[in-house]
Amino acid sequence: REAEMRNSILAQVLDQSARARLSNLALVKPEKTKAVENYLIQMAKYGQLSGKVSLGCLERTSLLPTFYHDMASPGQIISHY
Repeated sequence: REAEMRNSILAQVLDQSARARLSNLALVKPEKTKAVENYLIQMAKYGQLSGKVSLGCLERTSLLPTFYHDMASPGQIISHY
């Protein structure tokens, strides 16, 4: 039941590309992805989101750039598009 509610909220606040990106990242770092999802759910609950969150917007949040950095190997550059 809780998982259904989470998925419902995320479906309402994320556009298709942002949702797909989070799903892909969840395969590699599920705990970090859950933290990003929790952040988005909290923002939605407090009315801090206007419209759907795009992939570009998601990448500009305070959590996701850190998330990408954590996934990079030393010396590896992660491109944000």
